[in-house]
Amino acid sequence: RFHHPRGSLSDGKPGHTVALTSG
Repeated sequence: RFHHPRGSLSDGKPGHTVALTSG
């Protein structure tokens, strides 16, 4: 999940969404 930011979006978790946005 952390390896692929786009995958986090698919996860549907808002917290992860912010993390991937951070970079």
